[in-house]
Amino acid sequence: MKRLLAMVLAVALAIPMMTTVAFAKPGVDGAPSGEAEFDNGYEVSPGDTIELDESWFYGKWTEREDGERHTYEESPGSLDSEFHKVSATWTRGGEYIEDVYFEDGDSYVTIEIKGGITATSDKEIAGTVKILLKDFPNMPNVTYTCKINRGDVVIKGIDEKSRMVYLDDKEFGLPDDYQEKQVRFVTEDGEEYGTFIGEFYGERSGQDVATYRVRIIDQKSLYLGFSEASNSTLQKKYPNADLRFINWTARPTFDQAGKLSIYMDPEEYIYGVNDDNTLYRLGGTYDEDNDAYVISTKTLGCYVISDTALTASGSGSGGNTTVTKPSSSSTAPKPSSSVAPPPSSSTVLKPSSSVAPPPSSSSVAPPPSSSSVAPPSSSSVAPPPSSSSEEEDPEDEESSDPADNEDDDKDDEDDKKDKDKDKDKDKDKDKDDEDDEDEDKKEKKGFPLVPVLLGVLGIVIIVCAVVVVGNRTGGSQRSRRRRYDDDWDD
Repeated sequence: MKRLLAMVLAVALAIPMMTTVAFAKPGVDGAPSGEAEFDNGYEVSPGDTIELDESWFYGKWTEREDGERHTYEESPGSLDSEFHKVSATWTRGGEYIEDVYFEDGDSYVTIEIKGGITATSDKEIAGTVKILLKDFPNMPNVTYTCKINRGDVVIKGIDEKSRMVYLDDKEFGLPDDYQEKQVRFVTEDGEEYGTFIGEFYGERSGQDVATYRVRIIDQKSLYLGFSEASNSTLQKKYPNADLRFINWTARPTFDQAGKLSIYMDPEEYIYGVNDDNTLYRLGGTYDEDNDAYVISTKTLGCYVISDTALTASGSGSGGNTTVTKPSSSSTAPKPSSSVAPPPSSSTVLKPSSSVAPPPSSSSVAPPPSSSSVAPPSSSSVAPPPSSSSEEEDPEDEESSDPADNEDDDKDDEDDKKDKDKDKDKDKDKDKDDEDDEDEDKKEKKGFPLVPVLLGVLGIVIIVCAVVVVGNRTGGSQRSRRRRYDDDWDD
């Protein structure tokens, strides 16, 4: 009897386990339609999410049982990333879709609408979302589809504007409908100069997430709507991190920089998110009085807060692994040391090859002035540091290494010898100059030979000229006399 009761109990327990996955057979009421079932259209705003229930997805598959072919129609049930994969194709409005995804255990697929859409008219979304079941035990591969028809989902255009509201003297705040409309920075009374204070409340978190304070002067209208939608790319990249997001996907930019305070715990980490889902450091400070991380910025962007450090790029390019962890604003940072460390043996400076060689006998270098001191001639000793980079402590000079002092004394002796050589060379030059002057004086005191020779030469030339002229004159007179004598004889 006991054995019979045990067998009955075992069968009773096995029946519910065998029926955990229910299949909707053809013709059975409740078979999935394969279409999204929105009532009279579904209006969403930029940054919103849409949930497609798993019962809207239609899948069909067949198998043979007892020699007969059976066809089954069903919905996917609870989703598991190990066996399910989602994809989507769009016929209208695909450019407004940020992501399509599901989390393990979800009974729906999430469609995330891009934020910051500032279209002036409503935009429709239409297409087909598919879930592929693959490698599930004792099941064939099945594709489940859900069709979104035109008019099912409409993204409302943000063509309207709401005026900012008056808070206090020259202080203004967000209108109630800032998520659906652009903010016009003029009050009902026409005030437009002062301090704008935007306090952003998160519907998902149920608390204030950030505050932005900025001076406004003739500020143009901006869309300040934000969302707390998860970034599926970062969620997949950091599955073990507890992440939360604040997204101004329109990235509104003010004319002047303001202070953005993002509320978080001091133990958490915060990063900025680029359009390509890479992270960057913010470089702000943590305000312990308000439990907020504060940055100065003109643009409201996208941010992620994590309980663990993530991988981020620096402000410049490089792909370095850096962490942005808030620092306490009440604790002053440690001053950086402005004194250079003592040079090690591997960093001793050597005189450059461009140092001028020792002066030769033909050109003597002038003695060094107080404004420019020549470096030591020894190549093994580094030049002393300049006063602009470090002031030496007198105690350090007194406690310096004796070997260094001996080297300094040797350098001083070498410098002294060089100076003595320079002095000797100067004396030799002065002596040569004096000898030249003596020779010049002797030449001046001696017989003026050159002028005398020139005078003699001139006299000789004159005498020769007179002789030549005289000969010519005498010859002509003798010829005339000869002619007269001949005439007389005739």
